[in-house]
Amino acid sequence: MRLFVATVLAAAAGLGSASFCPLPAHARGGRLQSLVCENATTTFLRGPAAQTKTTPLDYNDVNAGDFQQRYWVNTDHWDQASGPLFLSVGGEGPAHAPSGWGVELAKTFKGAIATLEHRFYGESLPAGGPAVALGMDKIKYLTVAAALQDLNEGIDHIVQQIGADPSIPVVLIGGSYPGALVGWHRVAYPSKTVAGISSSGVVHSILEYTAFDQAVAQALPSSCADVVRATTAAFDQADAAGGAAAAAARALFGSPATMSVPDFAYMLADSAAMAAQYGTKDELCSALKPSNDPNVLMQQFADFTNAHYGTSFGSNCFYDTDCLINRPNDWQPTSRSWRFQKCSEMAWLQTAPATGSLRSASLTIEALKQQCQDIFGMDTPTVDAINAAYGGDKPSTSWVFYSQGSDDPWKPAGINHTLSSTLREFTANCDGCGHCKDLHSPSSSDPEVIRHQRQLEVAFLDDVLRLHRRSA
Repeated sequence: MRLFVATVLAAAAGLGSASFCPLPAHARGGRLQSLVCENATTTFLRGPAAQTKTTPLDYNDVNAGDFQQRYWVNTDHWDQASGPLFLSVGGEGPAHAPSGWGVELAKTFKGAIATLEHRFYGESLPAGGPAVALGMDKIKYLTVAAALQDLNEGIDHIVQQIGADPSIPVVLIGGSYPGALVGWHRVAYPSKTVAGISSSGVVHSILEYTAFDQAVAQALPSSCADVVRATTAAFDQADAAGGAAAAAARALFGSPATMSVPDFAYMLADSAAMAAQYGTKDELCSALKPSNDPNVLMQQFADFTNAHYGTSFGSNCFYDTDCLINRPNDWQPTSRSWRFQKCSEMAWLQTAPATGSLRSASLTIEALKQQCQDIFGMDTPTVDAINAAYGGDKPSTSWVFYSQGSDDPWKPAGINHTLSSTLREFTANCDGCGHCKDLHSPSSSDPEVIRHQRQLEVAFLDDVLRLHRRSA
């Protein structure tokens, strides 16, 4: 086994890099995209063309209508006699052709690989464009249960399209929310696939997710965290002053002067948090210098945010409750769809801790639930139902590999220890080990612990695929 794993990883490390972009769509306009998303433009041009399949909006009501769901298939390295099908699970943003570590696994195991875009994201929308498709009469069909059934139909469709034997072993791959879908699908439909790789999979839905901010504070150097706290206090002071001071603070990010205090605070908190989440905390800390001048603190934070995530980060619909209610022509699937999923089922409402908080104290559970009430008329996400249905952090299933990164603020919502011989977990502990880092294409600059994490994933897949061959 050791020789097999070493050979596989050495071969994968020599392969050309493919694009992998876990970033939310609203954060892809700046420097972070070039740091995190590898060769995005050229790889997308080289990838297979998108195809579409007709998918029902409601699997229990044929009269509800349907939509065109995008998917991509690559069989370049598939051994039809013995190779598996890897399915990359789409999530809360536009999907793209198979890429990153999943492609390397397909090459290693001589498998086909496909990507299925998640319903109500990217271009997989009901007819009528976002203003119609994301209205309440349609968006109600955006549920975890429907997304899991989409995976079933997607698997059947792709298996038939490529001419594979119906018994072909299928492996799901996903990171973050798609990582949760990987684990949840293995619980709900254990016979449909043989295994799953769940990177940074947030399988445990949490209503008041205070641990998120605490994890960011722990990941940052203490001196940097102190500057973030001082910067938050400067913005809070501007909001407390109101009027021109609050409007001027928002103008630094191109945010509307009327943007509410919780909305604005949520955007500011995300800017700092995502630096740790995506392994670029050094960029954040280099940009933020200690100062006794609140205006300096606010300006340097705005300069970092606009350069790192793009100038539309603070001005688009994603953080703006008023936009998500009243400006349907500005709705994007990522903003309104993801907010709906959080408000209806999964929550992860990121509140300010009582002490040591990096984010504004205005981010209370009441304020965040009020956003859900204002936008969708719902204020209590059904996290208990999700956790009961799929097991939360104690799932009743088998053959899932859960990977984590020590700097990832989503880690407390994941699986953080090996549960059994078939439910394995490994946390990569390193400075900068963030969200879904193992799903990127292998690089000579990867920390040794990330290489080891991938070795464990390869060994896991070798075990389950050999077991499947024996039982076939």
